Amino acid sequence: MELRYKSFRGFMDRFTVDIACFQEVKLPEARVTKELACVPGFQSFWATSTSKPGYSGVTTWCRCPEAAPRQAAADCLGGEEQPELDTEGRVVLTDHGAFVLINVYVPNAGDRPERARLEYKLAFLRALRRKMDELTAEGRQASGSECRRGRRALMPPVREQCPAEPRDVHAAIGYDTLYDERELSELRSMAAAYPDVWRRLHPEQEGTYTVWEERTSARAFNVGLRIDYVFVSLGLLPYVESCEVLSANDIPPKWSDHAALLFKLRVRSQVTSSAISAEPAAQEGSLPAEAHPEAPGGHGGDDQQVGNVGGSCHMWYGHQLSHVF
Repeated sequence: MELRYKSFRGFMDRFTVDIACFQEVKLPEARVTKELACVPGFQSFWATSTSKPGYSGVTTWCRCPEAAPRQAAADCLGGEEQPELDTEGRVVLTDHGAFVLINVYVPNAGDRPERARLEYKLAFLRALRRKMDELTAEGRQASGSECRRGRRALMPPVREQCPAEPRDVHAAIGYDTLYDERELSELRSMAAAYPDVWRRLHPEQEGTYTVWEERTSARAFNVGLRIDYVFVSLGLLPYVESCEVLSANDIPPKWSDHAALLFKLRVRSQVTSSAISAEPAAQEGSLPAEAHPEAPGGHGGDDQQVGNVGGSCHMWYGHQLSHVF
């Protein structure tokens, strides 16, 4: 990244990104250094695996003050009833006033024929859907207010681990043999309630994938799958401006076996929202989202600046799954 963009900040500025979401970061909390977390001009929010250090992990970077969240939480799907869903560092939720963003790395169900983690994956997807429905029921979606400029977010979308429809899988791979019908049913149900933004904007496009098998050089032949998504609530759909899969020229294949998505959302000029159940956002810096001890208000963290600025949000999705409300 430094060779091409000089720095992480240079990378963010190149795409005028306000929010960047990464999945499968694979860093234990002890290795989240100040250099990684404290990018000048940004806050970062981390979910790290507590059950298996160095496994999975998601991170959300937010430009300050334009996209600084008023609250943030990590691994907040299972709660007391399903605590096992909150131990693998798979979710960072940030409340930006005009919208709530959920940066998600969905579990893999495992290889056939055992599919050892299928039940865990299904439980995770259902908990995610409940959280999305709860936020929507609270009115957490853009509607009825004036929209002005736009803000961009460069973030990795929700990485789903199963494609929604056959044309999202190259014929050489085979759609019918890859996934359990229950996995597909959960994803189709989610996409029906929360539109898949890229597909909504590109209804006829085929041959666009976001992940390729590295061992077989599949990317060179474009033999891949589309499993990276941005889903939005119906109330936000009119405010979507664009969603594009970035090319290998923008994100070199050696950085990841996944392509990134660049998503642009217009946000409201005035926002009123009820608080979500989460910890306050930290000052510009490095703490995991679930462990922020300081209330908003210092350098880059003014609660009054969040959600009261008209514009568009440019988001970059770097590895898998993100939901916006």
